[in-house]
Amino acid sequence: VEGVAMFADVSGFTVLCAAYGTVNISKLKNTLNQVMGSIVEEILSCGGDIVSFAGDAIFAVFRTHTAEERASILPKVVSCSIHIQDAVNLVVDKNITLRVKVGLAVG
Repeated sequence: VEGVAMFADVSGFTVLCAAYGTVNISKLKNTLNQVMGSIVEEILSCGGDIVSFAGDAIFAVFRTHTAEERASILPKVVSCSIHIQDAVNLVVDKNITLRVKVGLAVG
């Protein structure tokens, strides 16, 4: 598969899990669903495909067929990454901040 690959990982979620423990599983689930839902919506709206989920991370791909297509889609994917980071930068209970770290690969 050729294109731009994106790996988006939620930073702070492990700390949130430890803070909530087993008492607030419902709250934890709702927070994860909200955060992951925002990431998925942004990726899909930018033309990406979700390849897999791994805990609090998402692997997605923006498929292309030529080097020219990859070059033209890359700014859109970078913008998508920034929108994801802006959308998920939030403080949840217990003063824990969730952020998204995004890695991109082209080829």
